[in-house]
Amino acid sequence: MALFKKFEDEIVGDNIDDFFNPEKIRENNSELTFHDFGSPRLKYLKKIWTNYINLKWELERLKNVEVYFSIEKIPDHYSEGGINNLEYYNYHFEHFRIKSISIVDYLVLFINHCLQMGIPVKKCNIYSFTENTIVKDGDLVQSLKAFEKDISNLKKDRNKIIHEGTFEPQSMIPLNDVIVEYEENFIDEDDIEQGVLKKDEIIKAISHFRYEIDMINTHVENVLNNLIPHIKKQVEIFKLDE
Repeated sequence: MALFKKFEDEIVGDNIDDFFNPEKIRENNSELTFHDFGSPRLKYLKKIWTNYINLKWELERLKNVEVYFSIEKIPDHYSEGGINNLEYYNYHFEHFRIKSISIVDYLVLFINHCLQMGIPVKKCNIYSFTENTIVKDGDLVQSLKAFEKDISNLKKDRNKIIHEGTFEPQSMIPLNDVIVEYEENFIDEDDIEQGVLKKDEIIKAISHFRYEIDMINTHVENVLNNLIPHIKKQVEIFKLDE
């Protein structure tokens, strides 16, 4: 089954081919004009469609980490510019971690619009909903809480990266140790030539990234599915005023 199929079928519906095209949206620079015409109901739905596209696009971009980690040898101009193997892999891990946790931020802003809560962007976070007396006991908030629980350790990594600077996550220690030993020529020459140890650790790192991406996608899908009745209810409210 395609990812987010239920949400697309019931909310995006027949418009998916027109709206699930990030390149088209960017090329047309339609952000200022696309939402400016139509009834309040249509404007409401159009923002849902475009925000959904952006959310799905960011989820797809998380997979780029596998490409960066699969590289056989970092380009010479990297090393010539002072970027060694250790810096290369840690940089892409940090980018992945920051972007993976940012999915939660995108999602809560999406929910804010869908529920028409009117929470200012700077004050909108997951607790805006888990502590809200109107929605906190519903399935939507329960799915948000489950998401928050599963990414709590990932969020700790992100916070250390942002607030403490230099940071080596537990999941990167084995790969980093191998890379340091390579660069200091502490590893057996045959292993250096074949890159066996490094490849093994990279395979493990990529497997871990895939696990995290699957986890994030599963939670996002649960949240989106629980959003469906709220969106349909809001659409009916708009229809009453048309």
